[in-house]
Amino acid sequence: MSDQQRASLCPRLVDYMAIVGAHTTPPMPKGLQGFKAPPVQVPDLLRRYPPSDHADFPLPLDMVYFCQPEGCTSVGPRRTGSAIRDMTSFVFALTDKDSGKTRYGICVNFYRPIERPSTVAGSAAAASERQGAGGHAAGGSGNGGPGGGGRGGRRSSAFRRESWRKSMERSSDSAFSSDYRSNVAPSDSDRELTSRRDSDQQRLHTHHHHHQQQQQHQQPPAPTSVPKLGLMAPSADSESGGSHSPSPRASRKRTKLRNQSLTSLCIISHHPFFTTFRECLFILKKLIDACNESSSPKRVGASQKLNRDNVWTVLTGHVSDATPSIVLHDVREIETWILRLLSTPVPVPGSTRVEVEVLSPTVHEPLLFALPDHTRFSLVDFPLHLPLELLGVETCLQVWTLIMQENKVLFQSRDYNALSMSVMAFVTMLYPLEYMFPVIPLLPTCLSCAEQLLLAPTPFVIGVPASFLVYKKNFRLPDDIWVVDLDSTKLTPPTGGYEEIPPLPEPEGTILKNHLKQAMLLMDEAGLGALTSMTASNQAVSSQQLLPSVRDSLQEPPLLG
Repeated sequence: MSDQQRASLCPRLVDYMAIVGAHTTPPMPKGLQGFKAPPVQVPDLLRRYPPSDHADFPLPLDMVYFCQPEGCTSVGPRRTGSAIRDMTSFVFALTDKDSGKTRYGICVNFYRPIERPSTVAGSAAAASERQGAGGHAAGGSGNGGPGGGGRGGRRSSAFRRESWRKSMERSSDSAFSSDYRSNVAPSDSDRELTSRRDSDQQRLHTHHHHHQQQQQHQQPPAPTSVPKLGLMAPSADSESGGSHSPSPRASRKRTKLRNQSLTSLCIISHHPFFTTFRECLFILKKLIDACNESSSPKRVGASQKLNRDNVWTVLTGHVSDATPSIVLHDVREIETWILRLLSTPVPVPGSTRVEVEVLSPTVHEPLLFALPDHTRFSLVDFPLHLPLELLGVETCLQVWTLIMQENKVLFQSRDYNALSMSVMAFVTMLYPLEYMFPVIPLLPTCLSCAEQLLLAPTPFVIGVPASFLVYKKNFRLPDDIWVVDLDSTKLTPPTGGYEEIPPLPEPEGTILKNHLKQAMLLMDEAGLGALTSMTASNQAVSSQQLLPSVRDSLQEPPLLG
C-alpha cells in the first residue's frame, strides 16, 4: 500500500456510536388514538461515544436528522402493532463538501417505551372536590323540607352518577377509576391505607348519624343519600352494582402511562461494512434490552409503584440520584462493550482481517472485517441488483441512461433502506466511470432548508422520503428534474420539457437486457433476490435470542487480530 493510500485510510474501524431520540416525550393530545398523526419532535443527540471529537473528523451535528429523516415521532400507550414491535435499519451517507470524503451512517430505529408520570395528585384532588360537592348536595336533600326530600335525593343521585361518568370519560388515569376484572389481593400497604380510610369514613358516618338523630325531633324524617365514590362503601344506586374502589393493579396501571418514542442506534464510519455494523447494532439493542429487563423492579423485587430509572433511562440522559446500583453496573458494562468496539483497528486492505468477539463464542460467532485490495474493486456491502428488482430491467436501464447523460434525478420511497441503497447502486454501476456531481442517498425531510439542494444548477442524484415533497408545502419542484418513485416503479419526466431517453445501441442493448433478465430469474429461483435476502437477514438477526448469561457475555469481548 502506497504512502498516499495509507494516509487516506482511516485507522479507526468505527468513528462514533450515537443514540438519537427526544429528550422529553410530549403529552399525547386527548382523542389521539391512531386516527391522527402522532406528535413529531426534532431529534436530539442523547448520547455519543466517544464523548469528544476526533481531530481529523468531528462528529457532524446534523447526523441526528439523517437518523430520523421524518422527525422523532411518539405514539400513545394504546397503540400497538408491528410498527412498534419491529426494528428497521437503513444506511445514509455524509459527504464533506471541502474534502469530498464520504462517511457512512448505519442506523437501527425502534420504538422504545417511555414511562411518563400521570397526574394522580391532580385527578385525586379533582375527584375529592367532586365528592365534596356531592356530599353537600346529599346533606341538603336529607335536611330539606317536607315533600321535597325524595325529589332532591333522586336528583342528587342522578347528578352524582352523571358527574362520575363524565369524570371517568375525561380521565383514564384517575385515582378513583376502577378495574372490575381484577382479582388481585391488595398489598400490605394498600390494606393499611384502605383500613385507615374505612375507619375514618366509619367515624364520619357515625357522627353524621348522631347529628341526624338530634334533628329528628324538629322535622319529619326524609330518605338520606350519602355520596359513595372512591374508596367508600358500595352505593345502592351504583350502575355497576359494585364498589368503585380501585384495585392495586388498576392503580399501578393508572399511575404509569407509557408512550412509545422513536429511538435510534447509529454507527458512523469511513468504511462501508453495512451488514456487519447492522449486526453490531442489533446485538447492542438486545444487550440493552436484556439488562433493562433483568434490572426491572419485577425482577429485583422492588416496588413497582415508583418510577425507577432503568438502563435505557440512563443511556438516554435521564439519570437521577435514585438510580439503583445494579442499573449503573449494567450501564458501565454496556459502555465498556461499546468502547471496545470503538477501539477496534481497521484491517489492512488486501493483507489482514480483524475478528471481533462481540459476545462469548458460545453465544455468537466472531464478526469478520476485511477490505479488498485497493487495486481491485472497492468494497460493496449492499445488493447491486436491488434497482433491477424494484424497477425492472427496462426502467432501470432508462434511469441508468439518465444518470449517464448528467440529468437531475430524484428518487423517492417510503423505505429508507431501499432508497439509499438504490441510489448507491446506480452510482456504483457506473464503474469504471466515476460520478463527479453531488450524490445524497437519503435527504431528511426534517432537515431545515433541505429542499434548497434541489435548486442546484448542477446535475445530482438525490434520494428523499416519500413525504418530503408533501411536507415542503411552499416549495415547487424545479421543472428539470426526473422523479423516480421506487414504490410505484414510476418514472416521471420533468414538467418543463425534456428530450427523449435514447435507446441503447443494438444489438448490445438487447443482449444486455436478456442477460440481466436471465440473471434475475436465476437469483429468484435460488432465493438470492435482494429484497428476500435483506428481509431474511434482518429478521434472523433481530429474532436471534441471547443465551442465558448476558452479563457473562459482556465480560470479555476480546479482539483477535
